[in-house]
Amino acid sequence: MTNKLSLWQKVSRLRTRLREPEWRRYGTILFTGKLTGLGLLLLAAILLNPNLIGFRAFAADPRLKGNDIVNPINTVWTLIAAFLVFGMQVGFTMLEAGFCRSRETVNVLMECIVDTCLCGILFYAYGFSFMFSRGNGLIGYHWFFLQGAPATYETSGVAFLAFWLFQFAFADTCSTITSGAMIGRTEFVGDLIYSVGVSGFIYPIIGHWSWGPDGFLATMGSGGGTTLLTAQAIGSATITASTFVVALVLMYLVNATGLLRVSAEGETLGLDLHEHGISAYPEYVISSMGQPATVVLEASGKLAPQPGIALGIEPTQEMS
Repeated sequence: MTNKLSLWQKVSRLRTRLREPEWRRYGTILFTGKLTGLGLLLLAAILLNPNLIGFRAFAADPRLKGNDIVNPINTVWTLIAAFLVFGMQVGFTMLEAGFCRSRETVNVLMECIVDTCLCGILFYAYGFSFMFSRGNGLIGYHWFFLQGAPATYETSGVAFLAFWLFQFAFADTCSTITSGAMIGRTEFVGDLIYSVGVSGFIYPIIGHWSWGPDGFLATMGSGGGTTLLTAQAIGSATITASTFVVALVLMYLVNATGLLRVSAEGETLGLDLHEHGISAYPEYVISSMGQPATVVLEASGKLAPQPGIALGIEPTQEMS
């Protein structure tokens, strides 16, 4: 087991590596690549919508108003919150990589990165417009690809792009949480299908009902009191039922395309019992009623549960 390096040892190691031409060339390439990516992103934003970058000239206000101070502060706070939420993606990635088996680690890391990229494209193209633009009580239908967007979102006074970034961070979090339940159970393409469904349709459309400017749940509870309580109950039931139905349809789609990696038997027994013959956390079994069933080897070579027997592989059965 390697010893953990102190801060001074890390600085010393970096200083040593910077003396080597190979490490200097690697650092230069990495730094140049990052600057190039930021430059291309800024150039694309300028070309697609220069008004959002602040290239349009405005006449000076005759005097300073309260909103001239409050709105920038609200925008800065929204951006800080967006960065904090987006930092959760690193935590989710590490959590999922730590909980999965070692053979799934690279797949999990790729899924989390691709989910973020795919969610960004979908939320920019139509997800944000579905969720936060004006339309009807079920879905919004303006601002596709952020075209025609105002300088600030609605009456919040927050810069439009700052508000978009904040909401994108939450949409990405929703997509990443879903991928954590699919580790080892679907192929990579199956996770992409779910990511498109969650980021592009489930989260934006259902989110519009509750948080959109004219969503039917958002306007239903405007009276307060029991009216608000009724709206919350109806909203909880509606969102739960609709999410369940759409997620079930997506899972059947993944299954129909042959992208599931776990058989029905494996899901019944659980991946740990099915593939390793033991429970992942036997120390948490505190009563005989909560013990997982024993797994023994049948004549056909398949693992099968034996209820009512203590956990473990039967010593009389020989594993081939």
